Amino acid sequence: MNTWVAPGVRCICVNDDWTEFTARGQVFPVRQPMIDEVLTIRDVQPGLSGGNGEPMHGYLGFWEIDIVQESGAVFASIHWIVTHFRPVQEPNTDISELSALLEPGPGELQRECVGWTSRSTAACSPSQSVAGLAGLAGCCHSG
Repeated sequence: MNTWVAPGVRCICVNDDWTEFTARGQVFPVRQPMIDEVLTIRDVQPGLSGGNGEPMHGYLGFWEIDIVQESGAVFASIHWIVTHFRPVQEPNTDISELSALLEPGPGELQRECVGWTSRSTAACSPSQSVAGLAGLAGCCHSG
């Protein structure tokens, strides 16, 4: 079976060619995954086995789609073949990358200004010269 298939994994429907069946005059499934729909796996049921006894594929239940579907007075438990889905490629959300943006880089201002003089930075000492907001420049006076 696919190694990415597990409860909690988000996947996307890549094939929505589903076979409908009729039970007691009612058409099933009532609700089907749609192409490009992102779903979260609730459970995995084993599928057919290959010649070596290992499952070739399985069937998926999703949190977003009721497993037990009802049509009229008929109820059916519905799972979906895994070959119609692929894992969603989630972006890396490692907070360390965002935290690094908050740290001053080499050569960036790392002192606290207690006073500000708005004038040409040419009149400031090198340690006081600061580019301000909106293109303003001035001298930073440390305490």
